[in-house]
Amino acid sequence: MGETDTRLDYRDPEWVAEQLGIDKNTVYKYLQDGSLPGLQLGRKWLVSERRLALFLERVEREQTETRRESSGARPSPFALPPRARLIGSDNGHS
Repeated sequence: MGETDTRLDYRDPEWVAEQLGIDKNTVYKYLQDGSLPGLQLGRKWLVSERRLALFLERVEREQTETRRESSGARPSPFALPPRARLIGSDNGHS
C-alpha cells in the first residue's frame, strides 16, 4: 500500500455541505439515514473525500441511466461531436 493509499481524507459535514451547495442539516440527515457514506465517531460525523467523489460519480451514472431509460433511449439531437473533433477543430478561430 502506497503513501497516498493510507492518507486520511476525512472532512466534516460542514465542508461537505459547502462543496455540494446544500445546507449542513441536509448533510446530517443524509448521513443519519444512510443516503450518504460516512463514519460516525461518537457524536462527530466524518466523510471521506475520496468515497464522496466515488459515491457522487455512481449516483450520477445511475440517475443519468434512469433518465435515459425513461425518455425512451432516443439519441439526442444535441449530442456533442466526438472529443477528437472538438480538439482538432480549434485552430484559433472563435
